[in-house]
Amino acid sequence: MVGGVVGGGEAGSAFSTESLHTQGGGLANRSYRSRVGGGSNQGMLVHLTILAAEDEESDAVLLRIAHKAAGLPNPLVVVGDGQCAVDYLRGEPPYDDRVRFPLPGILLLDLKMPRMDGFEVLAWLGRSREFSALPVVVLSGSPRESDVARALELGAWEYLMKPFDGRELAGMLRDMRQKWLAPEIWKWA
Repeated sequence: MVGGVVGGGEAGSAFSTESLHTQGGGLANRSYRSRVGGGSNQGMLVHLTILAAEDEESDAVLLRIAHKAAGLPNPLVVVGDGQCAVDYLRGEPPYDDRVRFPLPGILLLDLKMPRMDGFEVLAWLGRSREFSALPVVVLSGSPRESDVARALELGAWEYLMKPFDGRELAGMLRDMRQKWLAPEIWKWA
């Protein structure tokens, strides 16, 4: 089963964070492209839920391990495909208990998934008034420029290549938290 909730951890980690980003340019060295400028590194970061849509069990396990290693206090909820992500956001069963399944502060989105792929989720979010301001970070194994362009065009805030290393992913998660869960970004929630 891919779905599940991982609680927040203590701040700090044994892993070091190295810069993985290069503004603009290609996707070399696990770089990214961002649609919108990121949040401030200052101020208290909130403990909003991180929702991840990931259909590959091995990637979901790596994400959970990296989340724990990163020491993020934000709970992580992993769902198995894009349709489950939409159901979660809508509060449809089995995600209708907002105490157990609170609205997320960020969505990590794989692109290639069954039932509803990441592009379809992005299109749905773009039509949704309630969730149009939700920060969405595509976390994909596809380096194709056409996938990057399409995801950003459909409203992704950032496009990151999936790393295969847990330490690198833990650093990415810490960076994402600093950038996208800063108070001035999540005011919509």
